[in-house]
Amino acid sequence: MFQEIISFIRPLLDEYSQVAPVIFIFIHIAMAVFVLPCSMMTFLAGALWGGVLGLTISMLAAILSSVATFLLARSFLRATIRNFLFSRHPTVSQFLERVELHDWQVITLSNLNPLIPASTLGYAFGLSKISLKRYVKFSAISMLPLQFIFVFTGKSVSEWLIFDGKLIEFLPVLFVIVLLLFFKNRIFRKLSK
Repeated sequence: MFQEIISFIRPLLDEYSQVAPVIFIFIHIAMAVFVLPCSMMTFLAGALWGGVLGLTISMLAAILSSVATFLLARSFLRATIRNFLFSRHPTVSQFLERVELHDWQVITLSNLNPLIPASTLGYAFGLSKISLKRYVKFSAISMLPLQFIFVFTGKSVSEWLIFDGKLIEFLPVLFVIVLLLFFKNRIFRKLSK
């Protein structure tokens, strides 16, 4: 299925090479705003544009998505977002208290956890007193490792599926993902203390 998606999209990328990244970024932002997981978009960026360009486009999309959700939480939707988060996740108030005390550590640990959708974290951080500038700075830095892993995994998987014999390139990335999944419990425990 992944191969069919890439085979369908690749000619469109060649024909609309200037517009495609912009469309990708808008789709990513829309997914984040509607609280849909954006991880697949990160894999897709690697599969479509390769390593460096895919990482650049994906990082830009993730940062803009985070800014959009942050600003929505600071806007006229603040009460709605607050009610939504507090009703679904009662521990948000404790989370916001931790953000007040340890803002950059909480931002970093949250963005490094592959189970927490980084692009939609802006909703929670937008409810705190942290400044947008500080949030964006620490988010951009702490998003980079997972973005790198997901983009290069997408690149490797697409090469492996489309061009036979590329399994060797995929194995190191798979090893790093397994390591991250192994340490995710430690990261989550640290965050919840």
